[in-house]
This record gives sequence, structure tokens and C-alpha cells, in this order.
Amino acid sequence: MAIRYKPILISQPGVKGGGIRKYFAKSIASGVTSIEKLATYISHASTFNFFEVICALNILVEYICLQLIEGNIVRLYPLGSLRIEIRSEGKENKEDVNASCIKEAHIVFIPSERVRKMLKNLDYKKIQEKS
Repeated sequence: MAIRYKPILISQPGVKGGGIRKYFAKSIASGVTSIEKLATYISHASTFNFFEVICALNILVEYICLQLIEGNIVRLYPLGSLRIEIRSEGKENKEDVNASCIKEAHIVFIPSERVRKMLKNLDYKKIQEKS
């Protein structure tokens, strides 16, 4: 299976009026896979039934969240690692940096070597524009 993409016209960031516009390849999802579908696959490939898998995955998510809240990096071998990073506004002085400067938190995913290898071996297919 190939990763589908199409050309998208994008303006130059940070330039008033958009600057030079160029086309870039943008990946296009071919669908959505739900946790239920993954649980079905796992249950067919193991001795666990669907409800046991769903329960285990829900518990996994709960404990991943708890570990991230505690400031831990969560290693999900062989998938990769998760950690929380924050974005804040800049201050002139170190003493002026406090919690009110923090604007948002987000989760960073660092893929494992296995996942990085998969990413290096992808096939791509340009999709046709609809007339």
C-alpha cells in the first residue's frame, strides 16, 4: 500500500501578503482505524477476547496519562516514546519566567528504530485531482 498525496499551494510563512507561493506534497489519509478495529485485530491474533483487549488498552491510556502528568517519559517499545513538552512566551530575564508564561502543553512522540525504518521504506502515490 502506498501513502497517498496531492500538491497543495502554500504561501511563504512570515511574509506579508504571502510571498512566493509554492506547491508542496501533502499526505492524504485513506481512512480512520478505531480502537475497536485494532482490538478486533489483536483479539484475532491472540488468545485475548475483544473485551479484554479494549479493557487493557483503556487501562494503558489511563496509566500513560498518569505517567506523563508525573513528568515521566513513557517508552512503548517497540512503538516509541511519549513525553510532554510545553510552549511558553519568552521573557528578558530568567526570574520573570513562571507558570503564567506557559501557553500550552503537547505530547511529543519519538518513533522507535523499527518505526523509523518503516518510515524510510514507504511508497508514495499521487492522487488525481477531481475536475
